Amino acid sequence: MALAMKKYWLGDDAGNENNFNIAANWQCQKITIVGFADGGGGVDTLTISGDYTNHFKDTDGITIENTTSNDGDYTLTADSTFADSVTTITVATGEWTDEVVGNGVVYEDAEVPIATDIIIFDGKAGDDTNNKYSCTGNLPDGVSFGAIYVQETFDGNVGSSSTDMFDCGATTGIYIRGPGTYYFAADTVDIAQVIVDNTSANVYLATAYGKTNKITQLINVTGTVVIYAAAGTATANPVVDEIINIGRSASTTLYAGGTSATLDIFQVDGSVLCDSKFATWIVSNGLASFGTPDVNISYIVGGKVTMYGGQFEWVVASTITTIEIYVGDMHAVGDTDKILTGTSSFMYGGMIDLQTRQYGKVTIGTQPTLHGNSARFLMPSDDI
Repeated sequence: MALAMKKYWLGDDAGNENNFNIAANWQCQKITIVGFADGGGGVDTLTISGDYTNHFKDTDGITIENTTSNDGDYTLTADSTFADSVTTITVATGEWTDEVVGNGVVYEDAEVPIATDIIIFDGKAGDDTNNKYSCTGNLPDGVSFGAIYVQETFDGNVGSSSTDMFDCGATTGIYIRGPGTYYFAADTVDIAQVIVDNTSANVYLATAYGKTNKITQLINVTGTVVIYAAAGTATANPVVDEIINIGRSASTTLYAGGTSATLDIFQVDGSVLCDSKFATWIVSNGLASFGTPDVNISYIVGGKVTMYGGQFEWVVASTITTIEIYVGDMHAVGDTDKILTGTSSFMYGGMIDLQTRQYGKVTIGTQPTLHGNSARFLMPSDDI
């Protein structure tokens, strides 16, 4: 039996009950039984403590242990229902006898998760005190899950480093509200979306080594996100289509890699450092940093930068095709050469300063068109 549309990854069997590691075993539910009811000529029922309305489905298999009369393996004949603080599970007539149980448990069949399953990291993670036990079966790489949820109640971590990442896909996405540290790599299939919404969360994303799978969209609401560059046999060149950085505390870093020039960055606030190619970068507020001085220039081709506020620091030796500034400041920084190639750049306000903090050469195809008296353009005269 594969548990229908809901699974829990609850730690490992090495004493790290609140942490998930790649070598960990799949954890199954251990649920306290309230009692059995013999339905006579009708169906037999089992009640368990808690709301598992969407958990147990028709034809699911379960294992009963530690009861007086009802131990064994059974197949459900209907979806579970919930009322008055307990969930009711139904089997065929003649399966169970009446029994009130104080210490019985019901185990879901032990299976590693498979494609389309939903994985939830939450407060159920723990040891036997929290009613859990360890099943066998290692999680394979490259499984396309339906979705992965890391809830606020999960205080553990997922993975431990760039060499110990959760390699997977997610057709719906990965949704992180927990306060820990998490490592996910797109492997064999894409990760459709990653949403991070906890100021204490530290999230590390990558494309798995030897693969070209992508993270289609990253939405960073409040956390800290790092997208790894290629590193030996640990990770491949990252592939990301879209980054949305929302909150003031949100920080996103995309290190140098093979990200295609179709990457779009929408920076509402917070900080974004991009050491890779991009097509458009729209800045409304916060600090935008294009590159670091030591990045390989072959990776860096900037597209159009549009600013409605905030500050943009152009650090890397690179090309930007177009600059549009309504409000906000752009500064060229450091001793690396900069090239502005486009012919349609313009300013309605703000400042482009290619002089004060820039020590390398600056080459401009066509100077931006200035509209109004508030726009300022500073350029070393000998480099124009």
